[in-house]
Amino acid sequence: MSRTLRTIACRGLLLALAFFVTLQVSAQYTWRNVQIYGGGFIVGIVFNQSQPDVVYVRTDIGGAYRLDPATSRWVPLLDSISWDDWNLTGVISIATDPVNSNNVYAAVGTYTNSWTTQNGAILRSTDRGATWQRTMLPFKLGGNMPGPTVAELSTATVSESIHFHPCHPRFFGHG
Repeated sequence: MSRTLRTIACRGLLLALAFFVTLQVSAQYTWRNVQIYGGGFIVGIVFNQSQPDVVYVRTDIGGAYRLDPATSRWVPLLDSISWDDWNLTGVISIATDPVNSNNVYAAVGTYTNSWTTQNGAILRSTDRGATWQRTMLPFKLGGNMPGPTVAELSTATVSESIHFHPCHPRFFGHG
């Protein structure tokens, strides 16, 4: 067999081997897109400190979502917000309670422009975001306004938006 034929045969064999290895790897794992039904960009991901399977994401204009560990799907949490309250779908910050993982808090507001008449709000839930109680703020929040939106509700540092008291997590403040 000539050297050219051996080279062609080796390359063909390598190509076939690569094809079958690719098929085998593809069969072991099904790749798919993350399905978050809403709009906007994901601008924050928050993990509960005491229960690792409690994960939330927030968007600039499309609400907040919780990961359902049983289905590996994202559950929308702010779909109950009515059209009249459309400005509350931007989530500027989100936090989980470090002691009770069922409690979640969100600072919401999409725009601070003069044409937006609604102020921001703090939402709080005791059932991981299935239902919410609302406290309106005396000022606007802008989840979709220019500038960084990296302030998560937290117990950690002073540079973040909302802080839990480290010894009494039922008390938190904004600042």
